[in-house]
Amino acid sequence: MAAAAGDSLDAAVIAALAESFCRAEEEAAPRPLVSQQQPAFSVAEAYAVQLAATARKQAAGRRRLGYKVGFASRGIQEAFGVHEPIFGHLLDGAVYRDGATIPRRAFIHPGIEPELLFVLSRRLRGPGVTAEQALAATQRVAPAFELVDCRFPTWKFSAADCIADNGFNAGAVLGGGDEAALGLNLVELEMALEKNGVEVGRARGAAILGHPANSVAWLVNKLAEFDRALEAGECVLCGSFTTTYMAAAGDRFEAAYSGLGRLVARFA
Repeated sequence: MAAAAGDSLDAAVIAALAESFCRAEEEAAPRPLVSQQQPAFSVAEAYAVQLAATARKQAAGRRRLGYKVGFASRGIQEAFGVHEPIFGHLLDGAVYRDGATIPRRAFIHPGIEPELLFVLSRRLRGPGVTAEQALAATQRVAPAFELVDCRFPTWKFSAADCIADNGFNAGAVLGGGDEAALGLNLVELEMALEKNGVEVGRARGAAILGHPANSVAWLVNKLAEFDRALEAGECVLCGSFTTTYMAAAGDRFEAAYSGLGRLVARFA
């Protein structure tokens, strides 16, 4: 497991923190903010915790499907006071298809974010990867919801807290999509989200780092700092068009994507 330079927490502390996040996710029970326990908790240390927690989950049999990029739009950055993208891991076990009913009890305080999914046709490795290269390596683009859950008592946190908590990823709802979608103008692609039949958000692809493919390129180049690449067949949730919308039992979300169709998920 490689980690960015600058980690100062020792391996035992990182392992204990990683275990606590795995337990919080499994039990749907919050844990304290790391930044309260470790006031100097850094982004480098946070990624070390995230990678250690992901390794524990994979050792237990979960499979990595790809990654998520967080805080990739101005709306989501302003909502949470974070000003640069982050990444987290997308693992199997909490990935649903269009129209799925999602159990509210599996989360602490869940939310949903409308996104685009990129699926790679070939390996990409940074640094220096451009949006054009990311698009050329993309097999298909599809509508998606990221399921998010903050494993802390409230939705107040530092950027390092969020990174350690796997960028708050708790799964995804994935739509269809095919190669034809690659011909769409993803900058102008419009997404409109309804919650219980009422529109709550609308944005264009330009809201995601100027172009959704910029998000994929950012991820590939960031992963290079950890001696990692995006592999063929892996997917990327490229960041929310809007802010996060909290979900309760009985809530229904439906997103319409121009040229890509619709995506529906319910909580029960």
